[in-house]
Amino acid sequence: MSSDPLGRRITRLVDLSLVGLPAVQRAGYALAENYDVVLDRKGGDLVELSVAQQPGGPVPPEAPELDRLLLDFALRIDIEERTREVRSAIVTAALRNGR
Repeated sequence: MSSDPLGRRITRLVDLSLVGLPAVQRAGYALAENYDVVLDRKGGDLVELSVAQQPGGPVPPEAPELDRLLLDFALRIDIEERTREVRSAIVTAALRNGR
């Protein structure tokens, strides 16, 4: 992780074997409304996530906040995958009963 001395940019090297690419992409998308976000594949299982202040915008989040965001999206994706069949069954039953 690195940042500039004024806190206008934070760069985080993310190991995709720990946090999958979809989680990094979702985190980047969530941050893109308020910050300039760049994802750069570094080879292997590494992606660099760079979050920079937009002109007149808020200062980018600190490393712990960025880590929490990445883990939050990784957890959401894991829950989505584990509950996909149950959610599909619920929707199917609801549509069947709605006829």
